Amino acid sequence: MRRDPPGASRTGEPHILYESSAGNMLLHLYQTAGYSSSGSLPSWRPLRVGEILTAEATGRQFAVRWQDGYNPANRRFYRRIICAVE
Repeated sequence: MRRDPPGASRTGEPHILYESSAGNMLLHLYQTAGYSSSGSLPSWRPLRVGEILTAEATGRQFAVRWQDGYNPANRRFYRRIICAVE
């Protein structure tokens, strides 16, 4: 992320790529490790796609986070869904 300190990284589970009500392209990630300005992990993070500098697939599988509030049917939050896990 552009605003993160140099060398900082985040690890998480990408759940949905969407356009927000403000027209921003975002990736909703359930962050499990790495840099966090709030220090609160694990937690949901909406990341602006244009600010992601690099990405790497780990090959790890993850379960969909229904119990942690993931709801792709929430059209108020997810105005236009590009792709999502289900």
